[in-house]
Amino acid sequence: MRIKTFTLFRRGQIYYAKKVYLGTVYTVTTGTKQLTQAQSLAPKLLAERIQGSERQLTVSQLLNQHRKYAIHLRPRTLKMIGQFTRMYLNELGLEPSVPIQEAFCPDSAREFLYSRTKTVPRARHAQASITANTTLRMVKSLFSARMLECYGNLPEEILLFKKVRPLPVRHPQYSVSDKKEAMARVIAECEALKEDDPDAYLAYWLMLHCGLRRGEVAAAKWDWVTERGLHIRSDDSFQTKSGQSRLVPLSEAQITHLRGFQGAYAFILSGAYTSRYRAHPDRVGRIIRRAGISGSKSVHELRKYFGANVATQLGLFAAQKYLGHHSPEITSRYYADLIDAKPVEVKILH
Repeated sequence: MRIKTFTLFRRGQIYYAKKVYLGTVYTVTTGTKQLTQAQSLAPKLLAERIQGSERQLTVSQLLNQHRKYAIHLRPRTLKMIGQFTRMYLNELGLEPSVPIQEAFCPDSAREFLYSRTKTVPRARHAQASITANTTLRMVKSLFSARMLECYGNLPEEILLFKKVRPLPVRHPQYSVSDKKEAMARVIAECEALKEDDPDAYLAYWLMLHCGLRRGEVAAAKWDWVTERGLHIRSDDSFQTKSGQSRLVPLSEAQITHLRGFQGAYAFILSGAYTSRYRAHPDRVGRIIRRAGISGSKSVHELRKYFGANVATQLGLFAAQKYLGHHSPEITSRYYADLIDAKPVEVKILH
């Protein structure tokens, strides 16, 4: 196929090419900032896109295109989407070589949700539903509005697949009161790490007193510690989940205590990334599980405990800012809890 006419336009500094063929609009990125180079690349790229859409696109080919064009995603998020997609296929007994309309259609989505929950005991049904919904949501992100512009013409089944509703779930609100005794044991045991295992202690301290996620603990640097508190921010090697920085206020005593562990190392925790992300926090996780607090992300319980305390004492808005949530609704759903609520007589107006 020879492409003679097309339209060039820019998004940011990169040139894109567009052509209408048999009533369908095909768009490709040329990957270049140079106009002349874009003009020479566009015909071939458009021809490949149009010819490719006329063939059955497989899941494997789609994933390759997603990795190529999803430059707006963090590398870790990109990797997770691939992992969740493979989990989805395995549950359905499908291979990556199947056409996308077979894997990503309403019937397949509903079969996946059903298979993940049909044999689960009632007591665990809510958690299984949450896990199934999360997997399906990550798979659907393959077809975000931004990515649909890159794929070109996709089967109608894909748009119907995106509309499949998740399983209804009542998310349990995080409660501090039923964890206070267990958390007291965790705190006592983690405080004892201060001398013998300072890296595990710092991982525990940053999660409990600053509400950091595991990845943020691994990326935390000493230059994040300011006179006002801990300033979590992105740099060349780390990007915050929301893409925005946030400040967790700390008292002067807390800042002095934290700086007492400072050495010549740039990161607050020592060692390679795998040690900072996995080994040091995992030692804290074992303490949490021994205390009887269960969960797929044991160390995340410290962040949740911090968030619930902030929500109770300072309000949801402060908790949202400290935790780095996108909206107060997320904080309200998972973290708000009254620890020491005093009985109040409700005045009935008449």
